[in-house]
Amino acid sequence: MAVITDIQLPAHNTFQNQAGMALTTGYKQVLFGFKSSSIQIVNDAATAITFSFDGVTAHGIVLANSTLTLQWIRRPQIYLKGASGGEAYRLFVW
Repeated sequence: MAVITDIQLPAHNTFQNQAGMALTTGYKQVLFGFKSSSIQIVNDAATAITFSFDGVTAHGIVLANSTLTLQWIRRPQIYLKGASGGEAYRLFVW
């Protein structure tokens, strides 16, 4: 039987939602203050949310009422934009 003696938890984490930063139809930057290990985008809206890592190129889309989790991704920031603006979302980064 193996014994776990040392568990490393993430030292940093952040949370953002529409109350802290409303989405528009143009990219909005979210700075983390650290390099992420995982990013989770929860889209609570009826329209899609697009994300980018450089603010220019669309790197992915989170469909309406769905969740996307990116694991093992080391990024200091992400850019988000809505299809119509004002989308409800939650962003978790650790």
